[in-house]
Amino acid sequence: MGGESLILPLIIPLVAASLTGLLARRAGLSIVAGYVAGGIIVGPILRLVDPSSDILSFLSELGIILIAFEIGLTLRLDFFSRMGTRAAGIVGVEVVIVSLLSYLVGIVLSLKWGDMLILIFIAVNTSTAVTFKMLEERHPEEGEEKKLVLGVGAFEDVVSILGLTIFPALSLLGTPSLSDLVRTVGAIVITVTLMIYLGIRILVRPLKWVARKGEEIFLAVSLAVVLTYSYIGIVSGLSEALGAFVAGLVVSKLEVSKTISERFHSLRDLSALIFFSSIGASLPSVSNAPLVAAALGTALLVVFIKFFGFSISSWITGLRLEESFRLGLYMLAISEFGVIVAKDAVESGVASQTFYLTSVIALAVSAFLSSCLIKFEQPLSEKMAGLIPIPLRFSLERFFTKLKRRHISNSS
Repeated sequence: MGGESLILPLIIPLVAASLTGLLARRAGLSIVAGYVAGGIIVGPILRLVDPSSDILSFLSELGIILIAFEIGLTLRLDFFSRMGTRAAGIVGVEVVIVSLLSYLVGIVLSLKWGDMLILIFIAVNTSTAVTFKMLEERHPEEGEEKKLVLGVGAFEDVVSILGLTIFPALSLLGTPSLSDLVRTVGAIVITVTLMIYLGIRILVRPLKWVARKGEEIFLAVSLAVVLTYSYIGIVSGLSEALGAFVAGLVVSKLEVSKTISERFHSLRDLSALIFFSSIGASLPSVSNAPLVAAALGTALLVVFIKFFGFSISSWITGLRLEESFRLGLYMLAISEFGVIVAKDAVESGVASQTFYLTSVIALAVSAFLSSCLIKFEQPLSEKMAGLIPIPLRFSLERFFTKLKRRHISNSS
C-alpha cells in the first residue's frame, strides 16, 4: 500500500506531462509549456494528484539542482573571459531597462516591491533552449548570432540563479532598502567566490584521481559533490540552486566535464519534466475570471517588457536596429527559470500568488507568440525599425557609438 501511495502520484503527472509535451512540440511550442499544461490538467482541473507529495517534492528539488548544475557545467569559468564583454554588456543594459519598466508598471498597478522584483526576474530571462531550437530550425548555418544568443542566455541564467538566492534572504528583511539589497548581493558574491576558490583548490585534484578509476564511480562522486554543494548553499542561507551552479563551475575545470553533462542529461530531463508538471499541478484552482484576465494581461505586459528590453539593449550595445528587433523575436520566450523564481518568491512570502500564475501564463504565451512571430521575422523587424524616424535613429546610433568608444578608451 505504501508503494502505491508513492508510485501513483508519479505515474499520473508523468504520463500527462509526456503527452502534453509531445503535443506542444508538434504544435511548434516550448515543450516546457506542455509539461506545465499537463500538470494543470491533472492538478487544479481534474485534481488527480497532490503536488505536495513527498515523491514529487523530492524530484522537483532534484530537477532544480540538476538544471543549475548543468548551467554551471556548460558555462565554464573561462566563458566569462571569452564571451563576457559583449554578452554581459547586453544583459547589463537589459537589466537596467527591464528594471525601469517594471518599476513604472509597479507604480501604475500599485504592486508591492516583491512583485516588482518578480516582474524583473521573469522578464530578464530567456528560454535559451527554445530560442536556440528556433534559430537552428530557421537558420541552420553556424553564425555569430547563435553564439550571442547562448552568451546572453547564459548570463541571464546567472541572473535567475541570483534571484533564487536573493528571495529567501530578502524574506528575512521585511521591506528592504537599497543598502539591504547591496549588502545581500555583496554577501552572495563573496560566498560564491569562496565556494569556487575552495572547490578548485580542494576538490579538482581528488576528482581527477577518481575520474581515472572509472566513469561510473566518477559520476556517483560527481553527484555527491553536487548534492553537497547544494546543501552548503542551503546552510549558508543562499539556495540549493546556487550551490549546484557553483558545483558545475568547479567540475567544469575537469577534462571529463562533457561526459558528465551527457550522462546527467537524461536524469535532469526526467526531473525537469516532473518539476514543471508539478508547477502546473500546484496552481490554485482559479474560478475568478477577472483574476485570470488580470494575470493574462500582466503576462502579456511581461512579454512586451522582455522584447523591448532585449531589443533596445542589443541596439545600444552595437547591433543594427533591424537585427536587434529580429533577434528580439527569438528571445521572446520566457525561461522556465522565471517560473522557478516566482515559485520560490511565493514560498518565501515575498511575492503574491497571482504572480506565480502570471509567470506560468507568461511562459506559455511567450513561447506561442515567439513561435508564430518568427515566421515573419524580416518584415516585422523592418516595420518596427521604421517606427523610429531616420534622423532620430542616426543621432541615437552616433551617441551609442561615442559611448562605446569612450568606454573602450577608459578601459584601456
